[in-house]
Amino acid sequence: MLERVYACHVPSAGFRSRRFGWITEFTPWTIRPTALLLCCLLSILLAAPPIEADQEPREQFRAAWQAAAKGERARFEQAMPGLRDYLLFPYLQYEDFRHRRRTADVSEVAAFLEAHEDWAFAAGLKTAWLRSLGATGRWEAVLRHAPGSADTEVQCHLANARLRAGELEQATIDARRLWTAGKSQPDACDSVFAWLQEEGAITGGLAWERIRLAIEARQLRLTYYLARFLPEAERVWLDRWQQQDRSGYRRLDRASAWGDHPKNRDITLYGIRRLARNDADRAWQVFAALDGHIDWGSDAREGLLREIALWSAV
Repeated sequence: MLERVYACHVPSAGFRSRRFGWITEFTPWTIRPTALLLCCLLSILLAAPPIEADQEPREQFRAAWQAAAKGERARFEQAMPGLRDYLLFPYLQYEDFRHRRRTADVSEVAAFLEAHEDWAFAAGLKTAWLRSLGATGRWEAVLRHAPGSADTEVQCHLANARLRAGELEQATIDARRLWTAGKSQPDACDSVFAWLQEEGAITGGLAWERIRLAIEARQLRLTYYLARFLPEAERVWLDRWQQQDRSGYRRLDRASAWGDHPKNRDITLYGIRRLARNDADRAWQVFAALDGHIDWGSDAREGLLREIALWSAV
């Protein structure tokens, strides 16, 4: 989800301004005014008045905003000269770029974002723009401008761009990191993940790590999909984990018969902690039944004891 910023920035003052008594929430798709003045400035009226040179700046701004939002470039450009010194002029530019981010010249958008990087709208506009660069296959621009983005969809486009540019080592690193997430990833990742699978880079160990993350994130449906990436002999561990999760880990003492296996340690460590939140007494019983059969390591074992004790006390 795109970052939402709740203040307007006035570069000349050097701080986030509340001069007008309003705070605005900007996203690439919506602008939600929270006070009367911004409603007057930015609301879309029933009919847009023609832009005349002698209009009051506020009315001229409102009409220009409507023109930008509707993609009416002729009307928008007609208003531009008279508003360049208006305090909110950068927001007109923002709305214009937001509307035509798929077709605007790359250097033009990049220059605008660089000049207004501290403004409230900049982060959301940049993310939406980078997404559109990937969606429209402008890979050179993605390579140039996407590094450093925290947005997952943009990161997937960047991995795809690196793959197409022959940067295979970095593309593999990026793709494995993106794949190893405890939730489903954006559709933009599909082609990169397909390549990763074709290359045999999704190992059983990588699949188990994602399964572990998915269970911790309570994305149980994802674990059924991920089962296909485990070697046949290891799927029994996922079956056991899914069964235990469905039963609330109340029967986890059965894991004493499964042996001191790394995957059994993952299952029991998570299961005892989750059980302790709901039934600390039963968690003590399960811990006692498993202690001595499974070597969690001294730090993990002490952590379990502390967590059970905490939930017993609350």
